[in-house]
Amino acid sequence: MILIITSEFDPHADSVIYALQELGENEFIRIDLETAFTHFDFGINFNYGKTPYWFIQSKLNSKLCVNSENLSAVWWRRSSAFYKTDHLTLPTIDTIDNVETYWMLRYLIESINPIYFTLGHPFQMRLADNKIKQLIIAKECGFLIPDTVLTNQFDNFNDFINNKENVIIKPIKSNIVIDNETLEEISLKTSVNKTDELIDKINFNKIFSLFSQYAIKKLADIRVTVLNRKIISCKIDTSSLPTNEVDWRPNTFDFNHSIFDLPETIETMIFKFMDLMNIRSGYFDFGLDSENNYWFIECNPNAQWLWIELKTGYKISFDIARQLIETKNTSCQQHLQEIGVSVVK
Repeated sequence: MILIITSEFDPHADSVIYALQELGENEFIRIDLETAFTHFDFGINFNYGKTPYWFIQSKLNSKLCVNSENLSAVWWRRSSAFYKTDHLTLPTIDTIDNVETYWMLRYLIESINPIYFTLGHPFQMRLADNKIKQLIIAKECGFLIPDTVLTNQFDNFNDFINNKENVIIKPIKSNIVIDNETLEEISLKTSVNKTDELIDKINFNKIFSLFSQYAIKKLADIRVTVLNRKIISCKIDTSSLPTNEVDWRPNTFDFNHSIFDLPETIETMIFKFMDLMNIRSGYFDFGLDSENNYWFIECNPNAQWLWIELKTGYKISFDIARQLIETKNTSCQQHLQEIGVSVVK
């Protein structure tokens, strides 16, 4: 049984499930940890002298059940950055059972042997999401990285922007903030700022914290999707972006997308980066300048990719489905060998 951890409404998971079915694979179960309390029964038994047994079973369909004996692959699709805070803060008396179920299942799934996680274990994904570590490792791998500073000290920032007309400001962790007055969610996007205007703002606010990089003059943005050792490279023509903008995501579908082959040197550095970060999947963002230089921006270990499939027609969902099936077949063979049944190839 293939276990898919995702949100209740996720078109990425929908597309992979469709691909699995098209490939003839129907043994899968989809779970949203945040709604599991109302949708699933579960049990984890630790008995003396016996191997621990666990199960997660649909309340509506008892045949839909994954357990410690039939599990064959896990796809941790859901990025931890998008979990609701309800399950991460103190519960109320009314929500305690819901929150306890969330954490029991999350701890259970994170305790499964990492070999079952086709595209990576959530623990390693969380470690690899460290943007500072990414820049250190990227430099070690030989990538070009823009001049960067993370600081809350005026003199440090002032030295950094010396002789720079424009710099980029972006969040290191939180992409969404809550408006104090309206309580509405506001998306934070990476922005290009004139250095003199930034100095005026900082002098006005006095207390600040900034993650800033030199603004590379890009001809295109490159999104590289890496699924284990498979690379899908997409060039996004952002040459039409206004000079004072750098974030193409708000109008993604307005830009031309094309699948292409990366230079071998970049592929080699990508694989080295993934090995050092101990991740199986990665979603790399590069800036491509007029001299064909690839500037490392960041690597998200668990990101969006469906828009690339829709724009280019390249079926990333089928690549993921095939790798889940491959993990399933491999784990089944290992299980048979462990119980002494010979495997005929």
